[in-house]
Amino acid sequence: MKTITDKSKQLAVELELQNEKLHFTGHTDFAEPLQIDYVPPFGDNLGYTSLELLLFSLASCVGSTMLLLTRRMGRTIHGLSIQATGDRRQEHPTGFTKMTLHLYFKSPDLTPDDCEKARQISESSLCPVYSMVKGNVEVETVFEITNGVAQH
Repeated sequence: MKTITDKSKQLAVELELQNEKLHFTGHTDFAEPLQIDYVPPFGDNLGYTSLELLLFSLASCVGSTMLLLTRRMGRTIHGLSIQATGDRRQEHPTGFTKMTLHLYFKSPDLTPDDCEKARQISESSLCPVYSMVKGNVEVETVFEITNGVAQH
């Protein structure tokens, strides 16, 4: 069994083409297979697109690091949901020009100042995905705190 230190040195994934279009199945040693595809006519819409996976990666990385940091601050976090959007260029390559993360925390004692401090630390030194996109894509992080169920 691999440990987290093994994962920090090198990550590996494998992709295997599933059809005559752009549908791949992705595999790692640690998780269930992942379906990756593209929209018609080039793909069959049978999985996530590469840009959707990038949004997932950024959102989960920033969310995870902010969650760890706010818990280390002694805050009680009952829930966190994240909505991520990406604005795309109209010309090729149609990558993102801006990515926006909306984090909805459910906590009785978390403050906006706590969130801002955690965001700054996360984005400046802890989230590897953010470190890879900063300078290439504008990233906006917005948070909302409720005492009840996270609102959308």
